[in-house]
Parts: sequence; C-alpha cells; structure tokens
Amino acid sequence: PLSPMPTLSLTGRLLAGFALLAAPSLAQPAAPCTTEAAGGLDFWIGTWDLAWDTASGPDTGSGTNVIARGLAGCVVHERFTDTTPDSGYQGESVSVLTPQGWRQTWVDNAGAYLLFDGATDAEGRVVEMRSAPFTNPAGQTQVNRMIWEDVTEDALTWRWQASTDGGATWADSWVIRYTRGSAD
Repeated sequence: PLSPMPTLSLTGRLLAGFALLAAPSLAQPAAPCTTEAAGGLDFWIGTWDLAWDTASGPDTGSGTNVIARGLAGCVVHERFTDTTPDSGYQGESVSVLTPQGWRQTWVDNAGAYLLFDGATDAEGRVVEMRSAPFTNPAGQTQVNRMIWEDVTEDALTWRWQASTDGGATWADSWVIRYTRGSAD
C-alpha cells in the first residue's frame, strides 16, 4: 500500500508556490532578443524583390529574399532565391545578436558555409565581416564583408565586397538593389 503524502500547512503551500513563481524571474536575465540592440536587423524583415547587374547588362539579375524572425524572435532567418533564368542558386542564413555583436551563418546549394561577425559602423550602416580570411583563386589573401546601406522603408542596397589588402580598400563584387515585395 502507498503511504499518505505529508500535508503542508496553507502557509507552507503558499510560500512554496511563490518560490516557484519567483525563481525563474530571479534566476534568468531578460532574453537578449528583447533588447533595443536586437532590433538592429528589423529593417531587413520582409519579402523583397531583388535586382542586380550581370555581364548581360543592368538589372539582368533577379531574385527574391524572404527575411523573418523565428525562435521566439531571437533569430533572423533569410531565404534567398536567384530567379535569373538558368541560375537555380539558393541560400539561407540565420543571424543572432550575441554579446559580441551580430553573428550570421550562410549556407547555399553551391556548398558554401560562411560565418560573419557584424556591427553598425560609424556611418550607421550594418556591416558583417567574414570571420576568416581565405586564399582567393589569384593566390591572394582575401576578406569579404557585406553592407546594408541606403535603407528606407521600401528599399535598400546590399553590397558584397572584397579586400586583398587587409581591409584598407574594398571593391564591390555584387551589389543587390532590394525593393519591398508586394506581399509586405
């Protein structure tokens, strides 16, 4: 037979209940995704139509990018699709604000896996730098960065840039013009 459970006085039960309710709020600081800094990529949230220049001419590259918050608002998830005929290129990223700043991981259907560290620069632009230099096909040590600039409610410019002199100078490799899509 089971032995009876000991009973607590009403005061004991109330104190135990208050302790359980108070413990999580005392033990856990506010989630970093609820801070003002965590809104640093909010301008990017939405559905975007994309255009860029290719060797075929101005605005001959096209795509879509869908950016949404997930995981209780703590992660910014990107889904990029190149809709240029015969491209098929797709990629995704997740970005999160850490105590050190923005971190992004990019993966795509070409096998790329890239890590970025980011912050807002002195000009107010969000800049994410590839976390490790690499040797490019010309045998040079190269670093890359991406910049979001000229941000308005309905448009922005994204730049993918490369430097082979340790970041002293930068050259555009890919410039994408974003226009807010009709779904937003």
